[in-house]
Amino acid sequence: MEQRMQAANLTSLDFCEVFHTKSVALGENLHVSLRNARRWLSGKLGGTSLPRPEARRVLEFWFGESAERLLGPPDLSTVPALGSSTGSAKEAAAAARVASG
Repeated sequence: MEQRMQAANLTSLDFCEVFHTKSVALGENLHVSLRNARRWLSGKLGGTSLPRPEARRVLEFWFGESAERLLGPPDLSTVPALGSSTGSAKEAAAAARVASG
């Protein structure tokens, strides 16, 4: 997931904003702290623990992949090259920037 954020030029703060936007679109009203976002993006989940089920649903909705795959080690065959187009991530970045004014 970290590679997707880098490819879309999203910061950890952008991730938090887009996560909330996606959660609302899914019918949830969730926020992720900057600390947790950084932990998720770095892969430092503290053992085998994953985010709570509702947060996993938002991640799966946003990226179209299981949370286990998103938060696990990168699959080098599917990681987009830096600077390449990443569809939903780019759309999310644009939505976040518009929403923040």
